[in-house]
Amino acid sequence: MAYSQVSDMLTGDIPLASGSDASRYVDDATDEIDSRIGHIYSTPLDLTEPSPVSRPARLLIKRVANFLATGRYLMAVNATNQRLEVNAYAERLIREASEALDMIASGAIILDGAPTEDGGELAASVPLINNLDAESNVEAFYDRIAMDPSPLGVYVHPDRALNW
Repeated sequence: MAYSQVSDMLTGDIPLASGSDASRYVDDATDEIDSRIGHIYSTPLDLTEPSPVSRPARLLIKRVANFLATGRYLMAVNATNQRLEVNAYAERLIREASEALDMIASGAIILDGAPTEDGGELAASVPLINNLDAESNVEAFYDRIAMDPSPLGVYVHPDRALNW
């Protein structure tokens, strides 16, 4: 099951070359994604509409697949035309897709709802310790510093207050 389709490729006005099999690049993009994140998530991911995988995660995987398929396809077309320069657009698509896959593989991006290899789900990384102050620093300031003036009409620091 591919994460993208030939019709989703981001070629714009660039016609697909005759004799080329664009679906091969779509399938290769799916395989590349699975090979990069398969050690964390159970692949292939279910990207159908009623899926446990959250919509943003499904859209991210689809975008990565589109970027990889389009980039690899344009690189191949460029190579078959015997051009020596690298297609900058294709290179950017592949680089951005690779960066996203690196972030998923490192755990910086979590695919919410996607089952992991051990059968569970990855939880978002949040702080496990909550260090709250016993009282607000602002309120502590007013409690200790901004007290009523002394009977003499001058300010007396609370630590030096005298019993009159």
